Amino acid sequence: MAEAAFFPHFDGAEGSAFYGTVGGAVPVGPVTFSSVYSLRTSEGVPDDHLATLSAEFEVFDGISAGLGYRFGREGGETSHTVGALFVYEIGYPSE
Repeated sequence: MAEAAFFPHFDGAEGSAFYGTVGGAVPVGPVTFSSVYSLRTSEGVPDDHLATLSAEFEVFDGISAGLGYRFGREGGETSHTVGALFVYEIGYPSE
């Protein structure tokens, strides 16, 4: 997936801003890997960068788990985040 947006006179100012995002997901065996990169440029301020990488897999029928990493450089500050996700699907059809 990809998305782009350009805003002239962003936020009522003389400058413009650009937002761009690309991402994708690919299954490798039982694991689905996904990644996204996003960029925001605006005249007069540092560019913002955001990148994520995650892996998700089904543990049991209706229960999945995932791990993710996020890198951000926003407003001149750099951050790193690691997270986990557990999902239980309510009403999962049993066979």
